[in-house]
Amino acid sequence: MQRAHTTNDVATALELPVIPSTETQESSCAVSLPARPWEALVAAIIVWVFVVALQWQAGAYRAEFASHPDEAAHYVTGLMIHDWITSPGFAAPLAFAKQFYAHYPKVAFGIWPPLFHVIEAVWMLLFTPSKVSLLLLEALIGASLAALLYWALRQRYPFWFLRSVERSSS
Repeated sequence: MQRAHTTNDVATALELPVIPSTETQESSCAVSLPARPWEALVAAIIVWVFVVALQWQAGAYRAEFASHPDEAAHYVTGLMIHDWITSPGFAAPLAFAKQFYAHYPKVAFGIWPPLFHVIEAVWMLLFTPSKVSLLLLEALIGASLAALLYWALRQRYPFWFLRSVERSSS
């Protein structure tokens, strides 16, 4: 009868560090290499470049905010917060929003995603309120989320299969 391989057996065979398990069942322990901060940064940069390339290929930098009904509303709402922050003396927020809405009726404060409009406004303060700038922000948010996902998965799950592929190719 063939013995079932445990995670520790696999780690030993591949010369990977074994993380001791505090659980009683050996089969439930996970062998993983600690994620390094630079790995998540490299993943974020790669994904950001990829997303910007996809945006460029799709024509997002030449098109208007019209492919989805909420695109213009997100932009105008972020712009309203930006303009409110840069207004002299911080005008009364509700009065400012009503006046802004009278000129730009696409304001839709409170729609999802939460705090996105505030992040947009801060981005516009640091860079420009241009369309290209905001598309780069969206690519950065997507790349950051991908890097966080990579970081979380890398911390939790073993990547021993990369070592096995490396060994099989040599």
